[in-house]
Amino acid sequence: MKLSYANVTSTLALALALGGTGAYAAATIGSADIKANAVKSTHIKNAQVKLADLAGGSVNSAKVANGSLLAADLKPGEIAKGQSEVVPSGVTLFGTYAAAGVLPVIADTAVSFGQKFAVAPTDHYIRKGVLPPAECPGNAAAPEALPGHLCVYEAVATSNTVGGVLFDPVTDLNGVASRFGFGVYAEAVMAGPSFYISGTWAATAP
Repeated sequence: MKLSYANVTSTLALALALGGTGAYAAATIGSADIKANAVKSTHIKNAQVKLADLAGGSVNSAKVANGSLLAADLKPGEIAKGQSEVVPSGVTLFGTYAAAGVLPVIADTAVSFGQKFAVAPTDHYIRKGVLPPAECPGNAAAPEALPGHLCVYEAVATSNTVGGVLFDPVTDLNGVASRFGFGVYAEAVMAGPSFYISGTWAATAP
């Protein structure tokens, strides 16, 4: 078949039209054109998603900057690879403790917060039956602590026990806690069976 000028012109026009349309479509695909959950983590190379690539409000950029990103800062369906090292301000940690021994050994135990506080909390040891200070508005069954304070509530103590002394496991100084946790020790005041203390604690970041 012999091509005429009209045949060539129409064919070229069609090719340009199709090519131009494809290029335009590829350049204008937006989030609305992508089905939900179509893009998986396997489709994204490591370290390719930056903070600037995230939509406003999806992640608290201030928390990313200071290293305190938590799972609560992510939208449903997003999974945090790790938890913050620094306890965010106002967040309360809870736990239990117990120390036991036999004369003449001093019984002690160390408790780790699992995370670190920006500064060491002010510590309070509340003996069983003693009214707690205002900084510790809870009790052994429901431990509470105001921001910047560690409240250790004694729930059980044998009659031959004296102790409930808090100390810093890092410096071994009595009456203080560390940014990472605290220690508790007790000792017996008379001969007899084993002695022990136990209870709960709460610590709130300032």
